[in-house]
Amino acid sequence: MEKQLIAKVEEVPDGSAKEFTYKDQPAILVHVDGEFYAYVNICTHEYGQCLLTGEVLTCQLHGSTFDPTTGKALSDPAPLDSHLTKIPIAIQNGEILA
Repeated sequence: MEKQLIAKVEEVPDGSAKEFTYKDQPAILVHVDGEFYAYVNICTHEYGQCLLTGEVLTCQLHGSTFDPTTGKALSDPAPLDSHLTKIPIAIQNGEILA
């Protein structure tokens, strides 16, 4: 299966995020402390989408927060034992692929 181009590395500076579509679902790529992470961007509470706000991913509907490096829920109302679904990514020739 051919990999999907998400972005070029230089398009997503450290401390920022980029939304994209992955397998017909909303997704988000985050660049935190020099590392890239990607998740299906659907909150585990009521399926809202998250934005990178400072050091956490925050759901726009009810304010649940998630660790951008693990996808783990950090605050209610999302179940604290839940995680955003991780998307495997690779970096090749300066491109971020899923």
